[in-house]
Amino acid sequence: ENAFSRTSTAAADGPAFVLPQETGQGKYTALTHQPFVKTLRKLLKQCGYRDTEYSGHSFRRGGATWAYECGIPPELIKLQGDWRSNAYQRYTTVTLKGRLWTVK
Repeated sequence: ENAFSRTSTAAADGPAFVLPQETGQGKYTALTHQPFVKTLRKLLKQCGYRDTEYSGHSFRRGGATWAYECGIPPELIKLQGDWRSNAYQRYTTVTLKGRLWTVK
């Protein structure tokens, strides 16, 4: 058994990410920003990290950086992050690997 076999399946016409409702009975609710950050911080704290140093925004920045490093076209990065401007460029950071490549 793996982790995917224990996860919730979202309905085809529903939200992509869901959480089981506390009442159980196979009902789900959309995973929105607040429960995501609450769960993230709880798990970070359990792992010994300072939970206050992370937020949902960390994933937005990280997603843009990852996509940038993978060579994803800017139009798709903007679409993924729901940006209408080039604001995503503020969040793309060049990693050590990228900096070393530049020096070559």
